[in-house]
Amino acid sequence: MLIEKLKNAYIWLYSIRINKKIFAKDIAKKCPLRIMPGTKIKGLYKGCIEIDTDNIYKGMIQFGMEQGSFGKRAKKQSVLMFEDNGKIVFTGRADFAATAEVTVYKDAVLRIDDGFFSNSNVVINVTKGVHIGKNAQIGWNVEIIDTDGHDICDMDGNKINYDKPVIIGDDVWIGARASILKGADIPDGCIIGYGSIVTKRFDEPHSIITGIPAKQIKNNITWRREKTI
Repeated sequence: MLIEKLKNAYIWLYSIRINKKIFAKDIAKKCPLRIMPGTKIKGLYKGCIEIDTDNIYKGMIQFGMEQGSFGKRAKKQSVLMFEDNGKIVFTGRADFAATAEVTVYKDAVLRIDDGFFSNSNVVINVTKGVHIGKNAQIGWNVEIIDTDGHDICDMDGNKINYDKPVIIGDDVWIGARASILKGADIPDGCIIGYGSIVTKRFDEPHSIITGIPAKQIKNNITWRREKTI
C-alpha cells in the first residue's frame, strides 16, 4: 500500500511539471493531465494541448497508465510528440493505456471527444487531421494514421498520394489490430472488426465493418463496454 502511494505521488509530481509546460497557469493548477514518468516526450509548447470544455478537473486526461488488457508488447515506453503548431484538442475524459504512441506533426490537429479509451500499443500519427468522437473504445495494437508516410509520384515526379483526414464518429468500437488509414470515415455506433483495414468512407451508422479491405457486413447493431454472460 505504501509503495503504491509513493508511486502515485511520484506520478503526480512529474505530471505537475508537464502541466506547467503545456497549459496556462489557471488550467495548469488543476493538473488535468496525468502522465506516466518515463514517457518519451518531444516538442512540448504552451498550447500544444487544448481543453475545449469548462469542466476541467484533475487527471481528466490519463496518458501511459497501466490499465486495461494488453496485447503483445513490442515496446515498453509511451510516446507523446509534437512538431511546430501541431496540437491535440480534448473535449473531456480521455484514457491512453501504457505504450500509447501519439505524434502530431506540423500544423496538424488531433481532436478527441469525451469518453475516449485506448488499450495498449495504440499508435496515432496525425499529419493533417484526425477527429475521434465521443465514447470511442480502441483495442490494443490499433493504428490510426492519416498519411502514407512517404511520397508516391507519377513518372513526371508529381505527387499522387496526398494526406487525407480521418474521422471516427461517436460510440465507435475499434477492435484490436485494426488499422484506420487516411480517408477513413466511420459513422456513429459502428464496430470495426479485429485486424481490419479501413481506408474509405462508410455512410451507415450502427454497422459492423470488417475485413481487408474493410466492408460493411451487418447493420442495425449496437454495443456496450460491459461484457455480460
